[in-house]
Order: sequence, then C-alpha cells, then structure tokens
Amino acid sequence: MLNNLISLIKLTEPYLSYIEHALQEIAFIPVEEKCVINDLKCKAAKQLAKAGSQNRSIAMLSETLQQADAFEDLEARDYALIDISEVYAEVGMYDRAIQIGLMMDDDYTRI
Repeated sequence: MLNNLISLIKLTEPYLSYIEHALQEIAFIPVEEKCVINDLKCKAAKQLAKAGSQNRSIAMLSETLQQADAFEDLEARDYALIDISEVYAEVGMYDRAIQIGLMMDDDYTRI
C-alpha cells in the first residue's frame, strides 16, 4: 500500500509543477478575476499537501496570502482570506489559519 502511494506521488509530481507554474502565469489577470485565481491556488495548495509536498503547498499559500492582502476591495479580500485560512487549517497549520482569520475586516470591526 505504501509503495503504491509513493509511486502515485512520483507520477503526479510533474503535473503539480505544471499546475504551480500555470497559476503563477495567470497572476496578471485583473483584480475582479483574482478571487477565482485565489480559489484555484487554494485548491492546488491543498492537492500539493495531499501529495506530500507540504513545503510547496505552504509557499503557494504564502504567495496567495500576499496577493489577497493587496486587494483593494475589502469584501473580496475577506473572501480570499477565508479560503486561505481554510486550507491552512486543512494542512494542519491551525495557528496560521487563526492568524489569517484575525486579519479579516468584518462588519463588526468597522463600527
């Protein structure tokens, strides 16, 4: 079973690199579409973690967080931060997920 899992991870490695590269290339899309890109990057980071590439997953999440934090639209930024914090929690980085949750600018903090 373990050998099969290792073989599967080795087979998917080239595809994960391609996906990671493609997501970097689409970073130049207008802000309105960046939420879609954020969602794709979060899904890719989740798959990287599942495939055993925890460091690459975290690097992708960090990059996505920097991009999301620069959103001018606060509502879009908060939605992006929700997605990112969920993935951090799913890969076991609960403290980081909580920190990102605290970055959100919800309606209660605007009062």
